[in-house]
Amino acid sequence: MIATLQAVRMIATAMATISFGLAGLTGLVYIMQITWRQSPLFPKVPPAERLDRWMEQGLAFGMPWLTLSMVSAIGEGWLSTGRVWPGDPQTSSLLALWLYYSALLSGRLRLNWAGVGPAWMTLVGAVSAALALAVSLS
Repeated sequence: MIATLQAVRMIATAMATISFGLAGLTGLVYIMQITWRQSPLFPKVPPAERLDRWMEQGLAFGMPWLTLSMVSAIGEGWLSTGRVWPGDPQTSSLLALWLYYSALLSGRLRLNWAGVGPAWMTLVGAVSAALALAVSLS
């Protein structure tokens, strides 16, 4: 059972990291497009509204995977130690990332938060997701 939960956690964490990474790259392109709007380097980049929508969709797609990863890490810790919250770095990093992304996604969906601010936060979150994946795989 623990091996199954470990496999689920690794797959879910990888899927969330891929989704958040793509959203972060989209955020980087969004920031570059807004910053260098008149540059001839960006003639074929999609409009800013579409990039913003792609960022939001990437966050919305990755959040259930991150939730599944966190739940499986908690279940794995409970089965191996007998405690509900094992307190290991893997579970703690997933919880911190989950809280960060839930606040970001709530702001985008409920408050219609768009623009450069959420793009920067998505980019920072993508780097954090990559670090969480590195901690989770160790």
